[in-house]
Amino acid sequence: MGSMKKRIITGVMTCLFVIGLAVSGFAQEVSVPVTGQESKPYQDSVSQIARNTFSHISVEKIKPGTVLPPEAVIVIGIDRFFYVEEISDEIFARMWGKSFKEDCTTPREDLRYIRCLHKDIDGNIKVGELVMNQIIADTVCEIFRKLFDASFPIESMLLVDDFNAEDETSIMSNNTSAFNFRTVDDTDQISNHAYGLAIDINPYYNVYYIPSQDYIFPPEGWEYLDREADFPYKVEPGDLCYELFTEAGFEWGGWWTYNTDYQHFQYIP
Repeated sequence: MGSMKKRIITGVMTCLFVIGLAVSGFAQEVSVPVTGQESKPYQDSVSQIARNTFSHISVEKIKPGTVLPPEAVIVIGIDRFFYVEEISDEIFARMWGKSFKEDCTTPREDLRYIRCLHKDIDGNIKVGELVMNQIIADTVCEIFRKLFDASFPIESMLLVDDFNAEDETSIMSNNTSAFNFRTVDDTDQISNHAYGLAIDINPYYNVYYIPSQDYIFPPEGWEYLDREADFPYKVEPGDLCYELFTEAGFEWGGWWTYNTDYQHFQYIP
């Protein structure tokens, strides 16, 4: 009897939790028709609408960058939004000639597509995506699940191909991205991004700075050199993002002195 009572209470609490979230998102937009008969509780109607709306949605078909209502994540199931897979022909078609250039020396088979969720500074839930090397893809996916659960803010997470693989354009949109077959700025050295072993997080606010040249990118980023200042989307030692990546064996560019790169984490096998 004790275990049965416990299961009933747990079930009731779970239903109330889901209903509460559904009301918070849908109640302001959905009207329930009034009939001559006694209607069901308003919360039940809204909860059923959420189930009918989202229960049959295919996660893979949701466009990256889509903003999701919280009830959609609950109905579909949060675990389904976090996965790693081989580079499909559809994804490769987006990459070809952009991040995956004709002279790319990193085999397609070495790369993996990562799908995940992230939250922006206002708490909006967005569908994110990355391409990274297979040796770290699962780890990175797990990191972003923990960042999502902790509401660590990330504004945008789209393949750099959506910006024609132009790093500067992606940065100006504060877009978090990873794989891009390119060299390090102003050198012939292959970047770790070209191997899918590096990621830039919230790059507009976590600037790239070369002290000897008095150079900064983005050009408007001088105020973000003050790492003691309070501003959105900052990555800094001690925060969850820094801790998770460094614990996983990534090196942070914020410690570099010649070219300080606050946005950059790279994995050296």
